Amino acid sequence: MTLFDQTDWNTKDGIELITGKKGSMVVIFRKDEESNYSKQSLLRVLSILELPEDYDWVIESFHSYAIVLDVHSLPIGKIKKEYRDLHISWEDYYLLPPGIERYKCWFTNGLPRKHPEAIPWSVFVEKLQEIDKLHLLVDDIVRAERRKREIIGKSIAGILLVVVIGVITGVVAMLNNADFDTWVWMFVATLAAAIGLIWMMSC
Repeated sequence: MTLFDQTDWNTKDGIELITGKKGSMVVIFRKDEESNYSKQSLLRVLSILELPEDYDWVIESFHSYAIVLDVHSLPIGKIKKEYRDLHISWEDYYLLPPGIERYKCWFTNGLPRKHPEAIPWSVFVEKLQEIDKLHLLVDDIVRAERRKREIIGKSIAGILLVVVIGVITGVVAMLNNADFDTWVWMFVATLAAAIGLIWMMSC
């Protein structure tokens, strides 16, 4: 019986996974603030690593995902390459709480029932390079969707601004018995002043 099998996952607060030569490697990437994109990124990473979508060793927190692998035949020395969107736990300690609430961290598919997936170092490096090219969580789809929402939001705000200024200047013009041309000038001047103020505040 191995240490893994002897661990009482239901009662332990957690274990510290020692990462390093001929041991486990933890691939960590932060979550996007929108969970649907985060989930897509996780599935893409699992696919590149040739792991099932319900891989046991996926750990989720409020800010990140971590995927634990059993990497063998690691080279001597530390990994020097810094990846754009990834943090690799290497020659370090990584706490693995089994879903204990106070840690705000949990296994996404329940408690693991088998060892982490083994992967050779040479394959692992190739996979990391492929994952790094994903530009995780800031890909074109995410940017386009956010830009679309920003445009819609600004358009709605602009329409509301025009309506509010139109109503206010209309009421003022009516109370002062002003004609239509006067109201138009009041409306244009007030709108220009509002736009100028918004622009200065945004600078």
